Amino acid sequence: MMAEMVRMEHLEKHFGDFEVLRDINLTVGEGEKLAIIGPSGSGKPIWRLPRSTRRW
Repeated sequence: MMAEMVRMEHLEKHFGDFEVLRDINLTVGEGEKLAIIGPSGSGKPIWRLPRSTRRW
């Protein structure tokens, strides 16, 4: 079993009354790669991980 490097549970994000994420769960294991893709304006910066979790 791989060690968990990033784990999010029940993530929600609102901009005022506008709900953009609801009950999102994500686990990224050691050695796994994650890519967030989407069109311009789709909210990709919401997913930025803390710098301490990045291994380039």
